[in-house]
Parts: sequence; C-alpha cells; structure tokens
Amino acid sequence: LDDVSELEFGSVFDALDVGIVVLDGQGCIVGWNDWIARASRHSEQSVLGKNLFDIFPKLRETRLPAALEESIQVGSSSILTHSLNTLLPLRDEAGQQLLHNIVVRPLAPGRATHCLLQVNDVTVSLTRERVLRERQNARYHAIVDTAPDAIITTGLERTIQWLNGAAE
Repeated sequence: LDDVSELEFGSVFDALDVGIVVLDGQGCIVGWNDWIARASRHSEQSVLGKNLFDIFPKLRETRLPAALEESIQVGSSSILTHSLNTLLPLRDEAGQQLLHNIVVRPLAPGRATHCLLQVNDVTVSLTRERVLRERQNARYHAIVDTAPDAIITTGLERTIQWLNGAAE
C-alpha cells in the first residue's frame, strides 16, 4: 500500500465505534485503531509489532489463542462472547468495565496470513436488557402479588422460592 491508501484506511478504522486489531500469523499486532487504544489504555505506538499475548497475558488462558489459530490455519471465523469468555481488560472514559464480544476472522480466504479482531462493546445493550427485564418482573410481581389466588414458585429441588400474599 502507498502512504495515501494507508492514511485513508487508518482514518476509516479510527472512525469506527468498534475496536479493530489486526494480527499477523504469529499474533503480533500490525493494526490498532483509536477505539481500542482508548478502551485498552494502550496507544497504537506502544503495541505495534508486539505480540497480543505479551500485552494481555491473561488472554493465553482463554479461547482466543485457539480462535486465532483456526482463523489463520483453517480460515474460520469465531465469535467470543462476554458471557462465555473473560476477554480484554477494557474500560470506558469513566473507568467502568466494558462488556464486549470479539469477532475473529481471517483477512484472506484459505490460509490467511493475518486476522482481524473486531471488538464490539455490548455494555449499553446488556444494561438496557437488564432494565427491561427488571421492569417486566416488577409488573409481573405487581399483578401476582395482588391476585386473590395462592401462587407459589418453587425451584427444581422443590423448595419455595417465592409466594404471593394469598398463599401466605
């Protein structure tokens, strides 16, 4: 690529609201956009050319090494979700932990020489889902609590988890 193409792609990657990390076949960082730099607290200059697992050693204990190997060797893509994996130590501007998913995909069909990590912040959507679930539960309990019939909820072990006023 010439300097103009690199500048254009760099500007596009830096404008995205997702983290973009490009790794070579040995796991060394060759691309690192502004979003991931802010969320990880690691500047592009401090990580380029370094192995991702040297910067984040705890990632060695996750599914990410296998996903990267599959991406490079086989050309397969993977999604690592926050609910099943401990991933990157990312924070927002206020220092709060960012819940995120990582999409791992090869950058070429067949045997790729590089792969892309796309880091998606899911914190807001998970917070929204939790609030909606709490509201739904509050409505349910408001209706069930005032029902004239006895309503009892039990667990699998047949212990009472909850009961309404009529059941009491």
